[in-house]
Amino acid sequence: MTSLRRALIALGIAGVAAGVVASLLVLSSDFQEDPGVTIAFGLAVGWSFIGTGLYAWWRRPDNSFGALMVGVGFAFFAGALGASDIPGVFAVGLLTGALSFAFLIHLLLSFPSGRLESRAARILAAIAYVETTVVQVATVLVTDSENGDCKCTANPLLVTHNQTVSDVVVGFQAITSALALLAMTVFLVHRWRTAPRPLKGLLGPMYLAGAVTMVLYALTLTADVTNFSDGVEAGVDLAALVTFTAIPYGFLVGLLRSRIARGGAVSELVTRVGDRTPEGSMRDLLADALGDPSLELAYWLPDREVYVAEDGAEVTLPEPGAGRSVTPVVRDGECVAAIIHDPSLDEEPEFVRGAAAAAALALESERLAAELRARVEELRASRGRLVRAGLDERRRLERDLHDGAQQRLVSLRLALGMAQDRVDEDPDMTRMLLDRGVKELESALAELRELARGIHPGVLTDHGLGPALSSLADRAPLPVDVEADADRLPPAVESAAYFMVAEALTNVAKYSRAEHARVSVERRNGHVRVEVSDDGLGGADANRGSGLRGLADRIAALDGRLTVESPDGAGTVVRADIPCA
Repeated sequence: MTSLRRALIALGIAGVAAGVVASLLVLSSDFQEDPGVTIAFGLAVGWSFIGTGLYAWWRRPDNSFGALMVGVGFAFFAGALGASDIPGVFAVGLLTGALSFAFLIHLLLSFPSGRLESRAARILAAIAYVETTVVQVATVLVTDSENGDCKCTANPLLVTHNQTVSDVVVGFQAITSALALLAMTVFLVHRWRTAPRPLKGLLGPMYLAGAVTMVLYALTLTADVTNFSDGVEAGVDLAALVTFTAIPYGFLVGLLRSRIARGGAVSELVTRVGDRTPEGSMRDLLADALGDPSLELAYWLPDREVYVAEDGAEVTLPEPGAGRSVTPVVRDGECVAAIIHDPSLDEEPEFVRGAAAAAALALESERLAAELRARVEELRASRGRLVRAGLDERRRLERDLHDGAQQRLVSLRLALGMAQDRVDEDPDMTRMLLDRGVKELESALAELRELARGIHPGVLTDHGLGPALSSLADRAPLPVDVEADADRLPPAVESAAYFMVAEALTNVAKYSRAEHARVSVERRNGHVRVEVSDDGLGGADANRGSGLRGLADRIAALDGRLTVESPDGAGTVVRADIPCA
């Protein structure tokens, strides 16, 4: 037996004992009218709240709703102390007599989450506690219980017999409490009207009983400061007790209605998922079944480890406390999607999970379609970046040729022209000019080779990726280990892998402060995995700088994927997975 269960059993026994003690106090009272009716309603109210509250507490121990219901029941029994003939006990009953209403108001305001979620709810709850404690104490201090309508036991806390003071304090409490109860009624009606459709079935019965109770007790308080007839006031008091008693049963009826509605909504969702036309939207079907027009769907792409919307755009799930809740959709142990919905549905997690399970197969199909759209969108974006990168590269080559090799060839042409003019007159000068021309030609050839290597290295074409990577490693300013398969790969794959390694090693040399790097190329399952790792500072970001972004676009054009893992202080791993079947 868990500690919670033991505590709840102890509270249940204490609740039974409290009801028995309250009944004995009423039976032994010298001034209590209609003790049988009072005991019957008292036990019905107290025990129904305690019993229902213990059940709710057991089912949802993380929700304060059950504890509040139990508090209403015990506070109601505490009010029975006001029937005692013993002055001290009678005074305690006067002080605690109204406390059950504070718990009741807090209960209704926080239902079903157990939290006071809005500013208006917190203000109304605070008013209720002030009225039933501070104002109640002030009222008790000026209440002459022997000479009023009650003809009860003498009030040992009475501080003045001044009737005017008593009328003012009692009137103030009656009017302010009545206004607060009416405001509470308006709040409950508004809360029910704006609730999601499935939640209305849960809230409706309890809110109806609670709102009617608030109105009837507001009338009772008004009768205390007006000229209501005794018969009418007694009828209102009796009706208020009936509706008070109905509140916990309203909770149970709402719970039953909610479960029936949940089953019907899930069954209807299953039918509609099976019958829906190609134009149907799972988002719309789920939104209708859960009664949440604001519902959103995010599909999980395991290869990219991101969520995307139906159109393929990336989606960031809301953080806890951001005003939205997330329920994952799991099929065969793997995440398929996430349902982003109103937090009010958190009170019925089985309902949301049931709807998600009913739609899981269809969501798997839509996830694949969303993944395809995401790939199309990614390829469209990367194609645009590749076009721009190609234009920039052509401009760079034009600039390098113009400023480098072209200028040297122009200088060579001038030197040869001068040598031609002086070949007969000054052989020595001619020889010097020819020597200068040879040097300019050698420099132009060297620059052209360097440019050609940047476009496509000859060793890659002639010998393959392994020797080309070894050549890169030899030119690197730090030790680089290379492990690469000897098999040739498709030219486009070899080119993408070569330039990915070249860019990664350049970044290692420039930024990482690494002492060692490693390059590995492994072919498996129709893919080639190229990985460059170092023992440097880490903290690299693939989204900053055009180098890695351009490589990611080139690899994406081959239906591959580039990832960067670079935790601070733990080195960097740049990894590319490229199909090569």
